[in-house]
Amino acid sequence: MKLYALTLFIHVSAVLLLFAALSVELLSLYRLRRAATLTYPFAWIEPVPRLPLIVASSGLVTMFSEVYLDMRMSAFGLSVTQGGRCSALTSDGTARSCYWQTHASDPPSFLGL
Repeated sequence: MKLYALTLFIHVSAVLLLFAALSVELLSLYRLRRAATLTYPFAWIEPVPRLPLIVASSGLVTMFSEVYLDMRMSAFGLSVTQGGRCSALTSDGTARSCYWQTHASDPPSFLGL
């Protein structure tokens, strides 16, 4: 259980770091759009030198920790990817979510096939 708690902490920290990095990116884009002179935007072009690296690494850590957490939760039957829960686009382009039990003999078609 300690590994699960550590992974959950790392996952939440990576998501918060990703949120903060994307907020800084949004702030810099907002400041670039509001620039009055040509010399002002240079400070906002790259406010944090390695921001793309931070976003990419945080996204990867979030993805891999989510896979581990999902595998652990599937052992208890609480996984998001288990139990027939799905969310997909139908053939006409509208979003539709569906849910059916794992013991259902004929799950509904959500892709219009």
